[in-house]
Order: sequence, then structure tokens, then C-alpha cells
Amino acid sequence: MRQLTSIAAAALLLTATGIGGVAAAEGNAVEAVPEQALNVAHEAVTATSEPVTAAAPPAAGRAEKRVHEGTNRTYLVWSLAQLRNEPVTTNDMQLGAIRIGSDAATLLRVFGTPKEVRHGNMDTEYRFADGVAVVREAPEWSSAVAAQYGIDAAKLQRGVVAVASAAHTPATLRGLTVGNSRENVIRLYGAPSQVRWEPAEETTYYLYDNPEGTQRLTVKIHALQVDELRLDRLSGQKASDAQPAPLQLMGLSVGELYREPTWATWESKAEVGMRCYWLFRDMMVEVDQPTQKIRKVIVRSPHVATSKGIALGDSASTVLHVYGKPILQEDGKPGCPVVWYYIDDTQPGVYLALVISADKQEVIDIVLTDTRLAVSADRDVRYGLKEDGNEGKAR
Repeated sequence: MRQLTSIAAAALLLTATGIGGVAAAEGNAVEAVPEQALNVAHEAVTATSEPVTAAAPPAAGRAEKRVHEGTNRTYLVWSLAQLRNEPVTTNDMQLGAIRIGSDAATLLRVFGTPKEVRHGNMDTEYRFADGVAVVREAPEWSSAVAAQYGIDAAKLQRGVVAVASAAHTPATLRGLTVGNSRENVIRLYGAPSQVRWEPAEETTYYLYDNPEGTQRLTVKIHALQVDELRLDRLSGQKASDAQPAPLQLMGLSVGELYREPTWATWESKAEVGMRCYWLFRDMMVEVDQPTQKIRKVIVRSPHVATSKGIALGDSASTVLHVYGKPILQEDGKPGCPVVWYYIDDTQPGVYLALVISADKQEVIDIVLTDTRLAVSADRDVRYGLKEDGNEGKAR
């Protein structure tokens, strides 16, 4: 761990670590390839470079194999899926022909012969080469009888109650398959009901619930691509009176007292005047030294998403799809990026700033901040580490 005390040293620190850029994501992948910012380049496949046919229909994007010249590693790049504006409904809770409540025969037709079958008192678990499912075989009691004995009738509904697939088939009703890009998930389904992040695994979960709160589609994202699709039956007890979550990034909020996260270790620290910058693998945190309160939270890894699923490298059209028109837009000199600001009415004075590149029209910075950012092509200027006098124009 290093501690730096000058603006120059801090700027050098951030430049050397590639903060905010997609290239800072993984040490063993091909982040230096410009194409990775398009969508997903991730898993080594083969040593060929010919196009491959996407398992998903064209509306869900197409995949193409590309080879990194320096490492000769092959990776997949997905084209952007078509934007879908329809809200998620119970009809979307489907993997191929399998729905919550499907019988075991339907399950076996889709997945084939299971490798293992485990029988319980009410449930039977089927394990396949690339999937697992639980089928409830409860007694056929009526709702009245269940209520008489104090049993939740939903727990007695027969058929599939959970199914997960890590195979490229089956696809969801909207054409999403394992292997597709993280960005295409939100282009097809919109903002998730919840986003859960597992920093130790560099894994993100996008959760989509049906309006009744009785079923859930979970999309597991690893290495920036869909790693698993899962359906679950829920209790249906939705917390309609729950207070909206404040603007947060990685569990941190602007204005709260800074406490070192238990799930991450800081790599370096820079003190600039009355501010202290804590640098982690996935983020940087600016803290006001006199009050020890958080002033900024800056994302520096494409593995981290906002509460609506947006991450570094996403296209501007995807941002507009899930966030809508920004409350404020600031433009700089020609060639400078544009800053889009979004707010939460429950947190006055706190902005979610999304910086959009001028050339590729994609997200290059995600910052939770209590002040507007300087509009500049220099990342250190945007973060307040140095000044250049380039004031943006708000509109």
C-alpha cells in the first residue's frame, strides 16, 4: 500500500492504474483491445477468427469471434441487441419451454437425461450437465385445506419451482442466452428489479421480478457475459411500502461517514489538500478529511454496475433506455466528453454522473458526487485532481 501527498503524485497514481477505463478490469484478459468496449470480449474460446452463428435470434444481438494479435487469444464480441421497451411480465419467466409450474416431463424434454436425481419429502432435484432444477411433488390439497392447517398454498403448487441453466440453450422468451453480453441483458429487459454484486467473485446478478412478485428471473453475469440463467418461485410478498434505496455505488453513499469496506483492501491513498482519495481495485473514494464524509465514489471496473445495471463501456442508447433523459447535460470543448446527471429526489445535492465519450458514445466514467464534474477530456481534471479552466456549458 502506498500513500501519496501531492497532486502530481495523485494524478500519476490514477493514470498509471488506468482508473475508470475498461482496460483496468482484468489482468489476464484482452482489455487493451479497442473492441472490448463494444460489449463483451471475455472468454478464450479457440484459435480461429471466423464468425460464429449466434445461438440467440438477431434481436438479441450476434456474436463474432475475434483474435487479439498480441496474445493470439480468441474472444467473443456481441453486437448490440434491439432495445425492448415492454415491461417484464410473468410471460417473461420462461427458459425454452420451461416455466414455473412445468411438469418433470417438460423439464426432461428440454434438458435431456439427468446425471443425478435426488428425492425429498416434497421436492425432487434433477442435476444435469449444465443445469439443475427442483420439481415440487406436494400432495394435491385445495387452498381451503391448506389454510385449515396453516400451510401456504403456494408451497403446495406442483411442478418446477426453480431451474438454472449454464448452457447456451434454452433461451429466454426475449432471446437471451448464456454467453450473451451484460449490456444486452438490460437492452432486452430494461432496468433490473435489483442488482447484486459479489466483489470477491467479480460476479453481478441482475434480478427481474414479475409484477405479482411471485416469480423471478436471475441473470448471473461473470467476466462481463451471461454465465447462468435461473427461474425461481417467490413467496409473492412484495414490500410495497419499502423506502426507495438511496443513490449508491458498491454500497457507498455520498455524505455518509467513510468506513473502509470489509470486502475490499485499498491499494493506495492520495492526499490532495483537504481531500483524501482511497484507491481500490474496483473503485476510488474521495473523502473530506475534516468531516471524514464521502464526497465522491468513482467506478473503475466494468464489473461494477449501477442500481439500474449500467456499467463502464455501455452505449449512450442503453443509458437512455434505462435512465431516460438526464436532468442536466454539460458539454465541453469539441472533442470533450459529455456529462449526464441523474438525481434521486430523496437525496438532494447528490448526482449520479455518467460521462459519455465524444467519439464512441459510450460510458467512460460513472461517478456518484455532491458536486458537478469539470467537463474535460483529462480524467484527472474530471476527478478534481487538477484544474485546466475548461468550464462546461449546462443545458
